[in-house]
Amino acid sequence: MSVSIIVAILFAAFLHALWNFMVRNSKDKALGMAGVIYGHAILGVASILYLGLPPMESLPYIIIGTIFHVAYQIFLINAYRFGELTQVYPIARGSAPLIIAIASSAFFGEHLSTAHIVGVGIICCSILFYGAVQYYKERTPPINLILALLTGASIAGYSIVDGFGTRVVGSGLIFFGTLSILNGFIFSFYLMVFHKGVVSKVFTSLEGLQKLTIGGIASYLAYA
Repeated sequence: MSVSIIVAILFAAFLHALWNFMVRNSKDKALGMAGVIYGHAILGVASILYLGLPPMESLPYIIIGTIFHVAYQIFLINAYRFGELTQVYPIARGSAPLIIAIASSAFFGEHLSTAHIVGVGIICCSILFYGAVQYYKERTPPINLILALLTGASIAGYSIVDGFGTRVVGSGLIFFGTLSILNGFIFSFYLMVFHKGVVSKVFTSLEGLQKLTIGGIASYLAYA
């Protein structure tokens, strides 16, 4: 693996942690997530206008990837309602690579050497153990652990689908830009049913605009 890829991964990890902190720190978790998602959609439109539309053969990946992203976002904001960042994030992010490694090896023909398996296992189990200890210390309700694990499973799902989809399109910006627009539409329906009034607050409140700009840009760059 080249140094540039390692740097890109580490920078993406930092940006992911940043926008997750912003959402968890929001008084209204749905508002925080909505700001990030609408920030995605705006940048997605800019990406498509500048770079063009994806090929039709990538459409199934975009649709399936969007479903995983929406599921991830819903599970995450509900997990943050009950738990702290130090509980939810390690469980979600620790379980996802483990699921990806197992699924990629079992179903998608990816070859993992013994060193790869040991490395992924040690890192993921260490992160999961840290998160589990935080849950034990805080006596958080079991539902939050389940939501965090479902978040991790959703991360694994979209990571695999987005990887294949980006290869088909040939551009992360075009693929994720298109997905972000569709994601914004679908998440809007969720908000209108379960969190009435949040959509307008994104564009009229200081907190909403902050998440839209800072959180949206950080998150979009992390994914793209």
